[in-house]
Amino acid sequence: MEEDVYNHSNIHHKGVSMPKDISMQKLNQLLIELEAKLNLIKFQSGDITIQAPDLRGGQGDRIQTTYVDFPEPFSKLPEISIGFSLIDAGGADDGMIRVNLTPDNISERGFGITLSTWHSTKVHQAKVNWLAYTTY
Repeated sequence: MEEDVYNHSNIHHKGVSMPKDISMQKLNQLLIELEAKLNLIKFQSGDITIQAPDLRGGQGDRIQTTYVDFPEPFSKLPEISIGFSLIDAGGADDGMIRVNLTPDNISERGFGITLSTWHSTKVHQAKVNWLAYTTY
């Protein structure tokens, strides 16, 4: 069982340190401020499967953008993180697969996912996980 550790000016318990002479009123105020900060982070997440007919043929640079609408709009511009959970690609002459995934056109209501390839890579489909978040 973990015990409180006392020194001359602070109480240390489970990695938290606070002054010995802290009042209950001050402690309650700190808890209210902490709760407010925790409620300031808003996030939404999801995944989307992108069929990529524009990236299946040809040579050189090819781009396709798919749009995601948030289930609930944010009140300010969110940060976006995206990543592949599946990619169906191949067909490159030299055995290399070249793909790029970029969030763009970010708004409070949604964003675009731009999937691009180049050289002789063929992309058939991709599944993309996304996370949108903001702090207030």
